[in-house]
Amino acid sequence: METGLAATATGSLPWGAWYAETVLPLPLPATWRVEVLPHCQRLAVTPEQISAVLESPLSFPDLADWSGGKSHVAIAVDDSARPTMAGPILDELLTRFATSGIPESKVTVVVGVGTHSPPDGPRIASKVGDRASRACPIEVHDPHGDLADTGLPYGDRTLRLNRTFYEAPLKVCIGSVLPHPFAGYGGGAKMLVPGLSDVATTDRSHKFVLMGLRGGTNPNSNKFRTEIEQLVQPLGPILAVQCVPNRDRQTCGLFAGDLVAAHRAACDFAASALATPIVGEYDCLILNAYPKDLDLLQSQGALVSLKTLSRSPLRDGGIAVLTTAASTGVGVHELFGPGGLSQRPPRPLREFTGRELWVYSPGLQADDLRWYFHESVRFFAAMPELMA
Repeated sequence: METGLAATATGSLPWGAWYAETVLPLPLPATWRVEVLPHCQRLAVTPEQISAVLESPLSFPDLADWSGGKSHVAIAVDDSARPTMAGPILDELLTRFATSGIPESKVTVVVGVGTHSPPDGPRIASKVGDRASRACPIEVHDPHGDLADTGLPYGDRTLRLNRTFYEAPLKVCIGSVLPHPFAGYGGGAKMLVPGLSDVATTDRSHKFVLMGLRGGTNPNSNKFRTEIEQLVQPLGPILAVQCVPNRDRQTCGLFAGDLVAAHRAACDFAASALATPIVGEYDCLILNAYPKDLDLLQSQGALVSLKTLSRSPLRDGGIAVLTTAASTGVGVHELFGPGGLSQRPPRPLREFTGRELWVYSPGLQADDLRWYFHESVRFFAAMPELMA
């Protein structure tokens, strides 16, 4: 689909991360003037580039020195709600740890789901790659399971973390750095809290967000982020491998090192690489949730960019359409999801004052929308109805 008057009036949207992985045809009226706002098209990092990044970690010891003499490793990876393709990175780490005398059987991969639903076997295998899925023990974090009490004070209680990760002499986190509704960007210490913590810890950290006391796009001043970074700092050196994905979910920016240093470097890269130029005002803006279209909850991330703009790209009375495969439905979140501890009726979004928000998702029902979107948001499950 080219910029200018559409001749064929047919476009397409990437669709169904980790599931369908297909393209959704998007028929548009032939009279529309269509402009495609390009997402990140940078090339994926090569195996040689991955090796080079791990060879010189930021503000972190040499990996051979760090891992020498250690018996086992825990590597946390984010869940299927994030687009991270961890396989190529795990392959390089497994090779390096083997050189240090740590066999693959002593490298446990922990999937950090936080309070989300656990991914199934095929999704885990896709996430971690063939080598790790065949050779390494794999564990899915359970926020209600046998967690370790770290003894680190957090409010009127102490932080409890995944036991496998906490007790490992070597700790690694692999995750994506993408814009986030209240943490500024994902990744970094968020891999531990809430990724590997208990429900009570997650509840406390998120309550401040609901009260409006946390947030902001700058990770250095975002109180939600700086608080959890200070909380986990006493755990000792944690190697963070931070990925910035391109439009095809491939890692195009890679940074490794100290939990904070690597995260900040990835944030700086993401702020530039993921930026989309806005050149005018539009009557209609189509916002596709891919690659975070796993469920309706995660699909809200497609709206984050609108919160940071100095002016709306939509004219008064304009319409934004959020499109999502929502492959697993509404989504599970023990705080904000259906029946969650902090679930409450959704409010109108300020960025759509004087404008409309519609949601298109062929696998959902109209009632599903009301868990996360105000009643003023219109729902469409059929393309002809959306385009009528």
